[in-house]
Amino acid sequence: MSSRFKQLFLELSRAKVDTCSYEGAACDVAFDLTTADTFLAGVVDRMRGSTTVPLEFRADMLRPWLHGAVWSGPDGSSHDLSLMPQPLFEHALLLERIRSACASQLRDSVD
Repeated sequence: MSSRFKQLFLELSRAKVDTCSYEGAACDVAFDLTTADTFLAGVVDRMRGSTTVPLEFRADMLRPWLHGAVWSGPDGSSHDLSLMPQPLFEHALLLERIRSACASQLRDSVD
């Protein structure tokens, strides 16, 4: 893994979303981001080890999760983050940067 990729993942390990800090729709978004965070960690763990990343996981990793301010994570949820507290949008941006780095690694491993 590249040093840039390791740095992004280190950032992710430090930037946790506290789902208890939010209510209503913001709590739902926080939960979805936490789920995506866990999914990403699992994929990275597989990439670092000798375990193959399943095709369905690859498909989720190769498509963008953030489109402007709209979150469309690996679980299929969709949220307009412009209506949410700024820390949730910032966490989504970090997840998208890491997803993109993973996608590049996955593409390179196939080619």
